[in-house]
Amino acid sequence: MADESQDDVDVTRDIISQWKTEALRDFLRRRGLKLGNRGDMIAWVFSAMTQGIAIQPSEVEKTRSRASTYRELLVFNDHTFPDPMSELDDGWIGEQRGMQYWPPTMYRDICMYLLNKDPASLEGRIMKDYKEGKAYSYFASSWLKEIFFNPMGDSPFCFLKSKCTPSQNIGAEPHEAWLLCQKDDGMICSAYCTCVAGLGQTCNHVAAMLFKLDHAFKSGLVNPACTSVANSWIATSKRVLPCRVKEVSWERHHYGKGLTSKPPKLVTPSSLRYSATEKRTSAYEQRQQLADIIRASMPSAVMLSYVQSEDYNPEEVNKGSPEDDLNTSHTLDIPTSPHPMLPLLQLASMYPTSTQFIQHLQQPTSTDINCIEKKTRGQASSDNWHHQRIGRVTSSIIHRAYTRVQSLKKNPLIDTSKLLQSIMRTSPIQTRQMRRGIGMEPKAKEAYKKIMKVSHTNVTFKECGLFISEELAYLGSSPDMLVKCDCHGQGVVEIKCPDIEEVPAVGKPTYIQESADGTPMLQEKHIYMSQVMMQMAVTKRKWCHFFVYCEQGSALLNIPFDETIWKKLRDNAKYFWESVVAPHIHVLSHINAARTQVVPTNADLQTTEQTAESSQVLSSNRSGSSTKPSLSSTSNQTQPRENDTKKRKKKTGKMLVRQKSRPVYMCSICDNECLQLPDGCTFEDNSICCDCCHKWCHFVCVNILDKDDDQLIEERWCCPKCT
Repeated sequence: MADESQDDVDVTRDIISQWKTEALRDFLRRRGLKLGNRGDMIAWVFSAMTQGIAIQPSEVEKTRSRASTYRELLVFNDHTFPDPMSELDDGWIGEQRGMQYWPPTMYRDICMYLLNKDPASLEGRIMKDYKEGKAYSYFASSWLKEIFFNPMGDSPFCFLKSKCTPSQNIGAEPHEAWLLCQKDDGMICSAYCTCVAGLGQTCNHVAAMLFKLDHAFKSGLVNPACTSVANSWIATSKRVLPCRVKEVSWERHHYGKGLTSKPPKLVTPSSLRYSATEKRTSAYEQRQQLADIIRASMPSAVMLSYVQSEDYNPEEVNKGSPEDDLNTSHTLDIPTSPHPMLPLLQLASMYPTSTQFIQHLQQPTSTDINCIEKKTRGQASSDNWHHQRIGRVTSSIIHRAYTRVQSLKKNPLIDTSKLLQSIMRTSPIQTRQMRRGIGMEPKAKEAYKKIMKVSHTNVTFKECGLFISEELAYLGSSPDMLVKCDCHGQGVVEIKCPDIEEVPAVGKPTYIQESADGTPMLQEKHIYMSQVMMQMAVTKRKWCHFFVYCEQGSALLNIPFDETIWKKLRDNAKYFWESVVAPHIHVLSHINAARTQVVPTNADLQTTEQTAESSQVLSSNRSGSSTKPSLSSTSNQTQPRENDTKKRKKKTGKMLVRQKSRPVYMCSICDNECLQLPDGCTFEDNSICCDCCHKWCHFVCVNILDKDDDQLIEERWCCPKCT
């Protein structure tokens, strides 16, 4: 039969045409080529010989080759490991108990592993397929299932395995993948997946496991301290549930942008904390326990009349005169304030003018400060923390307030809207650096604690919330942590996690400079210096540990409190808040109050006509009317057109019920309504219209502070955005 013996000689098309049909078919089959009629097969055989297409191995040979390659994956540094899928049956730990023992695998380890396997083809895929494509989406979309950890006893290596839902057929059996890593440094030694590309060790399912390891490490869930929260990770569900197209969240996951729509849940629900063997306390038993606690301190409490116990005697409790039955066994002198320390927007509504709001602003007592600090612990995860920060100059903003006031002294017309929005928290921004800091902060805190415990005596650490300044109630600060030791006293901790590739040192990052004695120090005019100065001033502590942490190492800077720097920051922050922020807060508080007012439905004819006129102006504005409101106040916005008077009067009966039918203008600076407020409103409540873009702005939002302002005298006025 004419076959491979012909490959070593020059074979022409004429020679191939003399082959038998069965020989042509056998030649093509052994090379995995398709068959056809005789003429086509002659051409394909000639083309295959010309191109040198080799014979494909048989299925038996392919199976032997795959088995041999798989055995090679289980060999590392001349040591052969057991097969985690068939030979390693015992010792596997789920995420609830095993995540704390995971190796510290980070993104740089992922890059090094992928590039070492195939640098030519994978260098581009790191930025596309892995970082932005399917690999990260498998993890971010929770298609990767629970990862099981096997420490293999005292071995320096460990196995991790998981399952991942196929992307094409979600009902099919999930792919199984495993990783072999070093325990101490997180280096990836080997990997495998049962998918088609699994023997290549770099498939998307393996990369998804690596991204989950990286996320767990950055979240502080790997190697946590003994005081860390238990059960802080919920395992992913075992299957992907189908849903309607309109219910699908369409987004492109990106490693640098972090997790968006479906972040891994870090709080264990009560159903997972439930134990069937745990003894449950009934409501009756809980009530008895509460009564025993109250009886110890207040034996004559009224509540005890309804709760019986073995040693309870109602006759003894009821003895005495009515004057003695005051439900008090002793009195305590507790300092209180006229009002609880409410958020500034609520406090502003108690005063008729912004000047009175500034002059009579409730100064917090030590009780108020402690109460707010306790209620705002957890910081970004606490709603109270977000509410109390609205309208306050915090330590992360005070540097911007300081520099803005310096600029206002040179140019009073400079725009302050961006800073005002930041103080009012109307446009929260979270950059990539902020997301990285949030993810790395738990690990950085553990590293800082280890350093402090080595070199300090009886050191203690405390998580904290928002501290309010006793001097100026509109100043607030939220340090990352409080620290105390016998050798240095009390201080605060500020943690930064820059994205650098070297150990933090002088010039790396740029805000670390060298002092006169050669030691590293924080740049004096940097925003971080202003931040830590305010933290020390508000918390009344004399030093701050500025801890810079990254994957490569850390640097600890000791910053003492400087009264001179703080006085400059405080004075500028006070000026900006009282001249810009306070009037703005006062306006917003009255706007919120106006929204809650109810318009009576049985108003007289004059009120009816005004309501109808307001409705007509709103309709004309929505239909594209070019009628421009007057310059002085929102109360002049509702001027009717004469030719529409009769038409409006016919609809007065309907317009009474439609309370929302009124002209609506939004301030282009703060995005809040410019309303026609009730009688007795102050000058700061008014608004002005831009002659360029025809948008309205509150007076306080554009720095118009009194009725004699030069901006009101000008014939043509333009808002800061148009100028």
